Amino acid sequence: RQDNVVGSIFAATAPLGVTALANQHAGYALLGHPGELPLGELAAWIAAWGWAPALFVPTLLPLYFPDGTLPSPRWRPYVRVVLGVLAVLVLTAMIVPAPIDASAAVQNPLGLPLPAWAAPLLAVPALICIFGLTSISLVALVLRLRRAAGRERAQLAWLSLAALVAGVCAALSAALPPPWSEA
Repeated sequence: RQDNVVGSIFAATAPLGVTALANQHAGYALLGHPGELPLGELAAWIAAWGWAPALFVPTLLPLYFPDGTLPSPRWRPYVRVVLGVLAVLVLTAMIVPAPIDASAAVQNPLGLPLPAWAAPLLAVPALICIFGLTSISLVALVLRLRRAAGRERAQLAWLSLAALVAGVCAALSAALPPPWSEA
């Protein structure tokens, strides 16, 4: 439905598929068989930042689900802050000289020549803000769930369950050593 923002929020995860492909292509083109495949550096650049737009989902979906409207107009400034922080994070990921997920040997080819201390200084505050903003969005989801009734309440309950499962899986992934953390 074009009038429901929820679909657009989910569309922000579309770069994840391209990012997974770009990670593999960059590793193969730049490390495995250099010079055999074109666009290896472009793939490495996409792999360096393509994960970041997916953060629109945990920060904005709890606010707009299920009907595509905010719980109240008072949330509009908050949404502007979320969009601003996400834009900073995506732009930072595009220019920070960081390794891609597929291999630490492949760096972002468009990464600016920054001192070692500068890259975390750019990315870490934005990531911390995203975690805080996601927490606020989840509180909004719980408040909306408490006020909802009928079908909307059931929809919000399912989303809350999915958020809980995703949170537990993320915590387990962070707590477990590799290769178990990947599972």
